[in-house]
Amino acid sequence: MNQPVTKTVTFLKKNGAVHWRKCAEFYGVKQGKTAKEWDRCGAPLFDPVEMKLWLENRQREWLRKISDKSGHYADKEDEIVRLYKSERMGLRAISHYFSGRPTMPGVRLILIRREVYRGEKVFEKQKQDSRARRALIIANEKRHRHEAAVCLWQLRKGAGVETTCKANGWNLKSIWNYLSKRASYRHFIARRQRIWPAKRKYGNNYSRKFPKESAFKAYLISLLHEARIDFVEECRLPNSRTRIDFKLADGTFIECKVALNSGQTYEAIGQAMHYGKHSKKVVLCVPDDIEMRKDLHELFVAMGVTVCNQLILISFLKDELALLPSNAIVEQQKVLFICKCCGSNEKRRHRMNSYCVECAPLIPKMTFDYVLNRWMRNAENHT
Repeated sequence: MNQPVTKTVTFLKKNGAVHWRKCAEFYGVKQGKTAKEWDRCGAPLFDPVEMKLWLENRQREWLRKISDKSGHYADKEDEIVRLYKSERMGLRAISHYFSGRPTMPGVRLILIRREVYRGEKVFEKQKQDSRARRALIIANEKRHRHEAAVCLWQLRKGAGVETTCKANGWNLKSIWNYLSKRASYRHFIARRQRIWPAKRKYGNNYSRKFPKESAFKAYLISLLHEARIDFVEECRLPNSRTRIDFKLADGTFIECKVALNSGQTYEAIGQAMHYGKHSKKVVLCVPDDIEMRKDLHELFVAMGVTVCNQLILISFLKDELALLPSNAIVEQQKVLFICKCCGSNEKRRHRMNSYCVECAPLIPKMTFDYVLNRWMRNAENHT
């Protein structure tokens, strides 16, 4: 029922009826239907003093109902806390454990009240911290991308990464760590590097049957087993860390090589000198599809080392005549170098073709002779 209008709140009526919107705004709410609901509950809308007490009692009653509702599961709270802390069960699992009573939001409120679950304030703070960390990571990523792009662009123009970082005051190590992982940098390096032909594919000093020494050793092991020759693989020499590929029962050493280029051959010569102090019979076994320089073969013969391939190895071990085929020994290719500047054939060639190591640094001070088509010193320039 409508209350009698007092003198202080007469503006809450309009044409003899209650103005619900004005009444709601007067008591600090936004919608007029709220004031209408209050009137249906018997609220003293036209007495501000009584209305204030009525609202306080209503709020107190509402909180009491909430507390009573939250206390419905007081006997389950200890078990809920135990399941969450000890059993590591989630909110949904705990609710299902009690057949849906309390519900998942109810379980969450109980855990918050017992201070074992994060509340709204803690949750909001964690979200803010997460957003701040994510924003910092995104900002650092953008900065790294910009710095790497600038360094790569300057690198394409010929300026080094170190020069660009020093000019801009950037951290060189962090930029290299980021730049080296980028596909654009790897593609740039791959395009810039010159692809040289593989010596193993085109050279006669490399075996095509046995690209790896392990495969060649496995083949020799099978041959020695078929011939019933006792041996020790990777035998260690006394008082030394050196290991010989095969040591036979009679003290013969067998060393395997699948390449006879200059580097591998001189390494084999050094090993043979070492093996000669521990054995009187040293054999260098190589595949039958590679060639050996004649001068290097003569060095092995002078040292008392026998060179053979896998086809004649067993015959040699059985004291039969077995020599390396003549077509496997080739003459040394002699390359005559004469410096274009000083004409000497005794000095070492510089990496810049046709000039020795002494004349090549002087090229910037030379004059190019178009008749002879080469650089010449100023004193030797013929005009």
